[in-house]
Amino acid sequence: MAKGTTPAMSQYYDIKEKYPDSILFFRMGDFYEMFEKDALIAGKELGLTVTSRNKNAEHPIPLAGLPYHAAEKYISILTEKGYCIALCEQVSDPKAKGLVQRAVVEVITPATTTRSHSLQEKENNFLASLISMGDKFALTCIDLSTGDVYILHCSSIEDVHQELQKRRVKELVLSKSSLNHDAFDSSGVRVINLDLKDNKSINTLYTQDILDHVGMSAEGISAESLMLGMQYLTQTQLMEIAHLRTPKILGHEYMSIPMRTYRHLEIFHTQRTGGKEHSLLGTIDCTVTSSGGRLAHSYLLQPLVDPAQITLRQDVVELLHTKGSLRSDLRKLLAATYDIERIISRLSMSRGNARDLKAIGKSLEHVSEIAALSQPLLALALGNTILAPCNSPEILELTTYIAERLTEDPPIELTQGGMIQTGFHPQVDEYRTLSKGAKEAMLAMQEQEKERTGISTLKIKHTSVFGYFIEISKAQRDKAPEHYQRKQTLVNAERFSTPELRELEERILQSSEHLYTLEYELYLELRDHVLHHIELLYSVAHSIAQLDVLASYAETAAERDYTRPTLHTSGPSTIVGGRHPVVEVLEQKKGSHFVANSSTLDKEHHALHLITGPNMGGKSTYLRQVALISLMAQCGMYVPATSAELKIYDRILSRVGAEDNLSSGASTFMVEMSEMAAILDSTTEHSLLILDEIGRGTSTYDGLSLAQAIFEHLHHHDRPHTLFATHYHELIEVAEQLPNAGNYSVGVGKRGDSIHFLHTIMEGGVADSYGIEVAKLAGIPLEVVQAATRILQQLEQEEGSGHRSKNQPSLFESPKPNHSAHMDMITDISGIDINTLTPLDAMGLLNEYISR
Repeated sequence: MAKGTTPAMSQYYDIKEKYPDSILFFRMGDFYEMFEKDALIAGKELGLTVTSRNKNAEHPIPLAGLPYHAAEKYISILTEKGYCIALCEQVSDPKAKGLVQRAVVEVITPATTTRSHSLQEKENNFLASLISMGDKFALTCIDLSTGDVYILHCSSIEDVHQELQKRRVKELVLSKSSLNHDAFDSSGVRVINLDLKDNKSINTLYTQDILDHVGMSAEGISAESLMLGMQYLTQTQLMEIAHLRTPKILGHEYMSIPMRTYRHLEIFHTQRTGGKEHSLLGTIDCTVTSSGGRLAHSYLLQPLVDPAQITLRQDVVELLHTKGSLRSDLRKLLAATYDIERIISRLSMSRGNARDLKAIGKSLEHVSEIAALSQPLLALALGNTILAPCNSPEILELTTYIAERLTEDPPIELTQGGMIQTGFHPQVDEYRTLSKGAKEAMLAMQEQEKERTGISTLKIKHTSVFGYFIEISKAQRDKAPEHYQRKQTLVNAERFSTPELRELEERILQSSEHLYTLEYELYLELRDHVLHHIELLYSVAHSIAQLDVLASYAETAAERDYTRPTLHTSGPSTIVGGRHPVVEVLEQKKGSHFVANSSTLDKEHHALHLITGPNMGGKSTYLRQVALISLMAQCGMYVPATSAELKIYDRILSRVGAEDNLSSGASTFMVEMSEMAAILDSTTEHSLLILDEIGRGTSTYDGLSLAQAIFEHLHHHDRPHTLFATHYHELIEVAEQLPNAGNYSVGVGKRGDSIHFLHTIMEGGVADSYGIEVAKLAGIPLEVVQAATRILQQLEQEEGSGHRSKNQPSLFESPKPNHSAHMDMITDISGIDINTLTPLDAMGLLNEYISR
C-alpha cells in the first residue's frame, strides 16, 4: 500500500524506515499502536487483538494497540523473547493545532533495558562488544542497568564463546571490519554489526576519562572494544551514557573455569531443567539484597587464586559466623536497603522518579545503622575496606538533604505534584494553599448554586478535555438560570459554564500549573545533587553487596555445619568428611543421611585416583563434591567437610556425562574427545581434573585404549590432581603399576542375591559393575534381568573354558601393559607441539598408538 494515506501514517512510515529491525510503539493519545508486521508480531507474542486500519480498502493495514500506562509489562515480554522496541512518543503539545510531532526517544533491546520488569533482580544483564586483532580478542561486557563494565582478553573464538555463555550475554556487538558474523550464528546471542566510529565522537562524558584512568591506549583493541559497546549504547539510548563505572580488566588473578565445567558441576543451573533450583548457587545463596545476589554470582564466576585475598574474605566470614546476633541484625538491615546500583542507572538516564530518590535516602539511613552495628569488622583488613564508604560524613549530609525535601510517599508521576515536603519551600507552600483554597471555593460554589437554583442534582465536575463545568440532570435542566451558558449536551444530563466558574477554574489551573512546574524543578535539582555523589553511592552499593555475600556465606556455614578450609599454593589437598553441598540438602529434605567421604590428592603420592565401582554407587557425586568444595573454598566460603586443607588450583576442568552436538555434526563421542583434547591442552600441574567414564562412547577396545592412554599421559605429564572414574576395570592393574596413581572404589554390600550401595569411597579397585543388579533396581522387567543373568553366566563360562574365537580378545582380561611401547609413545608425544595440535589430529595420533 502506498505511503502517506493520512498525515499520521506518513509520519509513521518515515519513522519506521529508520528502525526497520525494531517493533515501533507509535504513541497515539493514550495508546501505543503498531502496524503491519509489527502488529502481527504483537498479536502473536502478546496476545493482542489484531484489527485493521482502512478495513474497506483493498489492502487493509493490520493494527494492534495497547494502553500506554500498561506498556511496561508488554515491553518486558517482548525483550525477554529477544525483540527490540523503538519507543515513539508525542513530543509536541497534543492540544496544539496540526499534526502532533513524534520521535523515537529510546530503543529498548534485550541487553540495554533498564526497566525493572525486564530484569532479574539477582542477575546481571550484559551487552558485549568484541574486537579482534590477529589471534587476540578483547571482549567488553557492560551492564547498563548496574553500571558494571568488564574487559576480558581471549586467545580464541572458542574462549569468546565460553565467556558469552558464562555471563549469559544477551547481545553481542561486532565491528563490521573486525569479525565474521557467521562465527556466532549458533551462540544464541543477538548479534549486531556496526562500523566503529572515531573514538572522540563517542560518549566524551565517559570514555576519555576512563581511558586516562585505566591507562588504555585509544588505539588498542581493549579501548576499541569499549568504544564499540559505548557506540551501540549511544545509538539505542539516544543520549550520552555517563554513569558507567571504571572497567575492571579481568586477568590471571582468578581461577579459569570453562563453561562445560560450570555445566557439569551445575554451578548456576541444573542440566536437567535449566533452572536455578538445586544448582550450587541456588542451594547456598542466602543473600538478602539484589546487588548481593549479583555479586555472589560474580564470585563464583571468578574464584580467587591469591591465598592472601581468600584469607581476607575468610576472616570476615569467620567473624560473622562466630557472632550470630551481629550477623542476624546485619542481615535485617541489609534486607531493608534498595538496589542503589539500578536506581542510579535509572536516575542518570532520566528514567527515575521521586520514589527512586526516596529509596536512596532510606537506604542511606540504613547504611549509617550498618556502619554503627559493624564496628567489630573494622579490626579486619577487608572489613575496614568494606565499611570505609559507609562511614563517610557525606552519607549523613545526603540522607538529610533528601529527607527534608521529599514527602514520605512521593507519587510515581513527576508532573502531578505531591513530591516536595510541606515547609521546605515557601513558594511551593503558597501555590499548594492557593490550589487547595480554590478547590474548597469550588465546593462552596457548588453548594451556593444548589441553594440559589433549587436544583438538588447540580454538581460541579471536571474532565481533562472540558475542564470544570456545572452538570444538571436531564429531568431538572429546565430549571437552569438564563445566565448559565450551555457547554455540552449528554443523553442524561446537560453541562453549563458561568463567568464565575471560568474565573475560579483559571485560578485553580494557574496555581496547580505553577505548583507542578516548581516541584519538578526542585526534583531535578535534588536528582542532580544526588548524582553528583555517584562515586560514593556506587561504593556504598558495593559495600552493601560485599557485606551481604560474606554474611550469606556465614549464614550457610552456620546452618549446615560447614568448616573453614586452609589453603596453600602447593602440596596435597586433603578433605576429611566431605559432603556434596546440593545432594546433602536434598537428602535431608527426604529424611535421609548423606554419607561423607574423605580424600587426599597428593602429587608426590597419589595425584591420580582411579575410581571404580557400580553405577548408582556415588562415584559421580564424589567427583563433583571434591570439585565443588575446592571452588567454594577459593571464593572465600566455608565448605561442607569436617576439615579441609586444600591446594589452590589454577583451573578446574571436567569431562562428565554424555552429550552431543548434532546441529554441528558432532556425535557424543566426538564431543567427548574434543573436550578431552581441550582439557589435555590446557591442564597444568596446578589443575584439578574431574573425569568420568572417558572412552565409553565408542567400541570397547577403542574406548579402553583411549582411557588408558589418557590416564597414563596425565600421570607422565604434569600430574594434575585427577579423579578418574571408570567402568574399565582393566585400568586397575595399570594404576597399580604407576607410582603416582592409586586405586579407589565405591563400597557395595551384598546379602545373598541382593546388593545395597554403601556410598563410601575405599582404597583398592573393584572389578564388578553390578550392572544387572542396578538394572533390576531401576525397574527393568524381570524376564529381561533373568535373560541378562544367563547371558552373563554364559560369557563367564566361555571366558573360563577358553571357548572364545582365537582372535577374540577377552572382555574380562586386563591387557598386559607393554612398557617398552609405552616409553616409545611417551618419547613421541613429548615432541608434539600441542599448541598447533587440533582435536582431530590428536584422535588420529591416539589411533596410531593404539594400533601399535
